[in-house]
Amino acid sequence: LEEAKKMLTNLNIDEAIIDRVCYILLNNRSFEKIDDIDFQIVVEAHLLVNYYEDSLPRENILYSYDKVFKTETGKLIAEKMFKMD
Repeated sequence: LEEAKKMLTNLNIDEAIIDRVCYILLNNRSFEKIDDIDFQIVVEAHLLVNYYEDSLPRENILYSYDKVFKTETGKLIAEKMFKMD
């Protein structure tokens, strides 16, 4: 987290954006803390990568897909990646 803050500060990123990025990084496994579209997109992207890299069982993917995915794009990507009908 400190490295992210340092990097973003060195790039002259606004402090509010740095705080938001750090909040999302710190809480990206706490689905109940999703409070805006930026956070939702990060969580969905993170899950898609985990599904792929960890070769999760289909039932695990379907469960979290139904419970967590909210964006049309995230759902579409998951459906195409995992051949959901």
